[in-house]
Amino acid sequence: MVLLAIAGVTYVVDFIFPTEILPPGAPPTTVVGTIHLVAALFGWVLFTVGAILLSSRLKRDAYWKSWRPALLGLSWVSALLLVVLVAVVVSREPFGGLAEKAFILVRNLWALMLGLLAFNSPAASANVRERLAVPGPRAVGDPGSADRCSQ
Repeated sequence: MVLLAIAGVTYVVDFIFPTEILPPGAPPTTVVGTIHLVAALFGWVLFTVGAILLSSRLKRDAYWKSWRPALLGLSWVSALLLVVLVAVVVSREPFGGLAEKAFILVRNLWALMLGLLAFNSPAASANVRERLAVPGPRAVGDPGSADRCSQ
């Protein structure tokens, strides 16, 4: 989880330091562009490693065990797309943007799936039911009872 949290920080850095428009495979020409590139690469690697590690550990829980293959598959696809992305950028092919968008799509699908599953998990449902539980009737004279106004 720590790797995914740090990856999130790198995405904030990418937002703060936008990249300039460059020809395929060209290195950034400004400090801001360089910061963006380094943060993006670092974040992509951290996300990929974090997603694989987290997805691998889901086999221990009955609820997550059935979802583990899909999440683990998406995390390995993101690893493959990261390798493709780096290869395309290094080779200066004109479809680096397409490889980047494919990686981002798979990354976002993994995160969305994990988030929805966590939100709908039995543990989350029990927690919500606990917080929304209606308290039972209170005894007369209880400081929090409804009959306070009649006293």
